[in-house]
Amino acid sequence: MKNYREEGRRDREMLTPARLSESRTPVKGRPGGYNLLQMASPARSSRSWVVVVLAILGSAVFMAIAWYLFYPDRITSSRGEQYERSETSFGEVDLRITAYHEKTTGFALPGGIFVVETRRSGGPWVEIYQTGHDDPGPIPFKAVSVTPERFYLLGERELIVTNDRGKSWKAWTTERDLAPGLREAEYLYIKSVNLESSGTGTMVLFSFLKATPAILRTEDGGNSWKPSP
Repeated sequence: MKNYREEGRRDREMLTPARLSESRTPVKGRPGGYNLLQMASPARSSRSWVVVVLAILGSAVFMAIAWYLFYPDRITSSRGEQYERSETSFGEVDLRITAYHEKTTGFALPGGIFVVETRRSGGPWVEIYQTGHDDPGPIPFKAVSVTPERFYLLGERELIVTNDRGKSWKAWTTERDLAPGLREAEYLYIKSVNLESSGTGTMVLFSFLKATPAILRTEDGGNSWKPSP
């Protein structure tokens, strides 16, 4: 009489992973041998997809950080809530700088918007300059008086000057007005300005990419600047 219980046990042993692996392991002299478990491994396939997804996410994060750090300061009119204001007077000329949070959409990080206004003899305020920074930090302007007719606002990358007691203003920026030879314009910042009553003066620029500062000179009261010889 057949022992069906014993035969069933032997059949189950033949179908175990260990036996299948043994029967399909390459053997010298038996070409074409392979391991069925290695061919159809869901764990290995899952790991491959995880690596691909992590690589895509890492690239996206890197690009976002690079854009946030190195994208040039943006000029925008999307003003949000005001968070700081500063006022200065030079005789009958008043200067007002207002800082706003930038309005953003989606996942963009909000920056800061800085608006410069002026008025004469208590008249209406007139906007003369606006700039945007990636961070909503403190107001980045310093007011300096040279003579009763000549005074200016000095920012990180701009000089806003008047030579006629506030009747007209000239905004000079490193992004727009540097000489063509200074190719790294978007990475240059104003370190200091020395403007004389005669209208001559010097400006020192620095860069995070260069150890040697650039020196500019003006002959027209700060309206234009050229590399110092």
